[in-house]
Amino acid sequence: MRWSKLKTTIENHFAASVIGRVALHATRYRQAHDDEGRGWITVDRKEAWNLCTFRYWRALYETKEKFDTEPDVSAWEAYYLSAAEIEKQGILSLERFYITLEDYNNLSIKQALDSKSVLIQALAMLDKRLGKRRLRSLQLVPDAHPMVRYFYTFRLKAEGIDGNS
Repeated sequence: MRWSKLKTTIENHFAASVIGRVALHATRYRQAHDDEGRGWITVDRKEAWNLCTFRYWRALYETKEKFDTEPDVSAWEAYYLSAAEIEKQGILSLERFYITLEDYNNLSIKQALDSKSVLIQALAMLDKRLGKRRLRSLQLVPDAHPMVRYFYTFRLKAEGIDGNS
């Protein structure tokens, strides 16, 4: 799916209280390979989350070094274990940003809230399918990613809901 259509589709999922305040962005680096660039999310025109391919590759390399020292882990397994670990930290390449956004389009709100993807969980906090009643009663897990917490708190404030209720 083309970026402009994907962006519009995802932003059309946003609750009325956050439309115009939250925006998705993406760019490809001109001199680089096709899949290098960055995606980012802005809140009130300020960057809230940066998903950069170069940052992803650096984190992958650093994390992979840790797995490379384990005797029973092949290089291939180390790569996949590293990729899974940094995605749990919310570090994505531009390509994974696109893929995750496309995946989000095919999920119910329950599936999005239960997803292992930090980006999908964060987007679920902004989704109009997450109604005020459910938002009010939602209990985040203690180790929820900071971006999930950020968008949860942002949505509560945007809806005028006291986070302690």
